[in-house]
Amino acid sequence: MSQWWCIGALLVFGAIACKDKSGEPEDLGYDYFPVETGHWVEYKVDSIVYDPFNQSIDTFQFFLREEIAGEFQDLEGRSTLRIERFKRENDTLAWRLIDVWTANRTSTTAERVEENERIVKLSFPVRLNQQWNGNAFNLRPEEDFEYTQVDASATVNGNTFAQTLTVLQFDNSNLIEREYSLERYSREVGLIYKELTLLDLQRDSGLDLRMEYRAYGN
Repeated sequence: MSQWWCIGALLVFGAIACKDKSGEPEDLGYDYFPVETGHWVEYKVDSIVYDPFNQSIDTFQFFLREEIAGEFQDLEGRSTLRIERFKRENDTLAWRLIDVWTANRTSTTAERVEENERIVKLSFPVRLNQQWNGNAFNLRPEEDFEYTQVDASATVNGNTFAQTLTVLQFDNSNLIEREYSLERYSREVGLIYKELTLLDLQRDSGLDLRMEYRAYGN
């Protein structure tokens, strides 16, 4: 069973000078994921954890905030984003830092390092039904990510977004397991929705998680 236990979030874009046949710059989809230092997004997270060892089903709800805290040069000399991730259980509590992740942007990919694994979150230019190997830079088996919606309107947690894209990361189901992961992004905001299900049906174990947009700013 795959171990996709990370909560996915902001993506990183590159810049490239491309033009369409009219001579206008081609829209490659980079603005689905802002990269400015100070940009932040908050989420409401709901999860259910099935634990056969303790014979328990635990439900958790909390808020997550991801902020681009700055840039630095990695060992390969690439401009790399520092993403600080904060958590709190309710609005009366202070945010506490829980993780620092990183991301790189190229002209053709948006890559993010989550829990020490590099995942190719997006492929540019953004095109409906386009596929790419999300695990191209980690040790996991090849997994074809796919754009199933592009520039579609969507409502998440009561908020309506005019242009969103949907990435189906994986959908593997059989009699012994259920593995499903989907992410949705909005222009100018970034990640607005994540759905992750990892269930071992034989052992009644695993995780069911939903992460929904709550607010954003710069």
